[in-house]
Amino acid sequence: MVFVIQSAISDFKRRAKIKFVVKPRSVLGSFVALHFLVPKNETRGFKHRIPKKQVWVRSDVWNGLHRNALIRHELYELMLMIEQGWSYREAHRVAEIMDGAW
Repeated sequence: MVFVIQSAISDFKRRAKIKFVVKPRSVLGSFVALHFLVPKNETRGFKHRIPKKQVWVRSDVWNGLHRNALIRHELYELMLMIEQGWSYREAHRVAEIMDGAW
């Protein structure tokens, strides 16, 4: 099942043309990564607008050991939201569960 999901994520990334943009802590603050579909109530105090089809990742996380896991998590979350119509909370919860399965 994990292989099927990873294949679907790769296909989604290619079709959706999601771009990962590295930002400093001064921009993202305590957030590790944010994408354009995260609802405002989840990002209180965040003053920037993330352009459509972008995922912003904090530079220290991007340069860390878990970059691939982070990319997979964010893409899976976006895939569930865009293609399955899931809410952010539903998609985030399932992506977190799958984080342990990779």
